[in-house]
Amino acid sequence: MIKLPNNKSILILSSPRTGSTLLGQFLSNQLGYKFFNEPSLNQKNLNDFFIYKDLNNFFVLKEHYRSFVRHYNKNFINDNIFVIRIRRKNIVEQVISNYIAVSRKKFVYLNDIEPDVISLNDNYLLENFNYIGKQNKDLDNIPFVINCDIFYEDLNIDEGFDTIPTPKPKNYDELKNWAHKLLQDKL
Repeated sequence: MIKLPNNKSILILSSPRTGSTLLGQFLSNQLGYKFFNEPSLNQKNLNDFFIYKDLNNFFVLKEHYRSFVRHYNKNFINDNIFVIRIRRKNIVEQVISNYIAVSRKKFVYLNDIEPDVISLNDNYLLENFNYIGKQNKDLDNIPFVINCDIFYEDLNIDEGFDTIPTPKPKNYDELKNWAHKLLQDKL
């Protein structure tokens, strides 16, 4: 899947709902490196990451690109960092996944959710579409070297991890048809 270099830390840059957490867990397990999942969401976690980075050679760090730009200086990227960008080919599916996650207020799943029904709100879906679009545009225009560029749809690592892909709600087919119809002229 990914040809990884020896003796380099891994930086995964993504936008929301691209499978980046699953990829980070996979690479952490494969390499035996500690995994940091969006430490910039919490100042204590970010401080803990920087302390770890200063004391240890290798890690897997996953951040959404916009958060990375805000919380890390440009010297972070160096010859000891292998940069992976992960995106989605199917933007509508990415928007739907984000819509479901935001509606549930749950972004990581551990086989711990009962099937539910997600309400359909046109304005809320369009807000999610615009949010994802801005995140993806920034991710597509990263101004430094990307060592590996992959897509969610090409991942084949769905077993043996703590987290799972977003479980589909009971009304997933209705939600998907509604989203496709509403977004068709925006793509």
